[in-house]
Amino acid sequence: MQMAERIVEKRIECNYTQNMVAEKLNIARDSISRYENGSRSIPINILVEMSNLFDVSVEYLVTGEYPSDDTKLDEAMLEMIMKYTPTQKKVICKLKTVDEAFKVGAQV
Repeated sequence: MQMAERIVEKRIECNYTQNMVAEKLNIARDSISRYENGSRSIPINILVEMSNLFDVSVEYLVTGEYPSDDTKLDEAMLEMIMKYTPTQKKVICKLKTVDEAFKVGAQV
C-alpha cells in the first residue's frame, strides 16, 4: 500500500470526507484529492497535520509501519523541520531519508 492509499484509508476510518479534512487543514479540497491519488507531493507540514488529525505517526503514513518506542520521531526533530523555510520544506519533501532532510536544513 502506498502513502496515498494509507491517507484515504485513515480518512475513511475517521469518517471524514475530503471536504472535512480540507477544512480542518485549511487547504483546498482538490489538494486533498491530489494527495490521495498521488498526483501531488504532500508538504511536510501538511503531512504532520494529517498525522495528528488521523492520530497516527508520520512514519505510519509514509512507510505503513507503526514506529516502535526507539524509532518514534522526536518532537524536537519535528519542531526543527517546522521551522524550515518554504524552500527547504519543498526540497525535504523530495528526499528519501531524514538524514538528507537535516543536511538540507544545514545547507540552506
